Amino acid sequence: MRGQDRIAVIDLANLHLLKNQKVYVVACWTAQILGRASANIARCYLGYDKHVIVWLIEPYAAHLESCVNKGILTMLDTPGCPIEHARQLIIDEYNHWIDYFTVGAGAFDLQSRAFAADLRHNRDALARVFGDGTATLTN
Repeated sequence: MRGQDRIAVIDLANLHLLKNQKVYVVACWTAQILGRASANIARCYLGYDKHVIVWLIEPYAAHLESCVNKGILTMLDTPGCPIEHARQLIIDEYNHWIDYFTVGAGAFDLQSRAFAADLRHNRDALARVFGDGTATLTN
């Protein structure tokens, strides 16, 4: 996982820093190696398995943000929300906006449909929870 200036913050050499931690990462490809490697180290790990496609054009950026942040905001607002449930809420949020921009009121041009396709890609890039799917922010 890389921080500002692409400097490694957590990598396989210092994976021990995740011991018993609850990790929720909104970054491309982090689950591919770190998620799997930390499955028996971190309490739980949720991240993306592939590249995430980002739209900075409004109003699309706000909808993407609602998908990406749905899980962590729910966990913060709902004490006791398990990370596996939060993951499902992320998927549900993606599905809501995919439908809206594909067949709903937001499906009015090619750009909307392209955005829906990118949301579908991002939804499918979300990895399974590694570790304890019942972990919450408070336990």
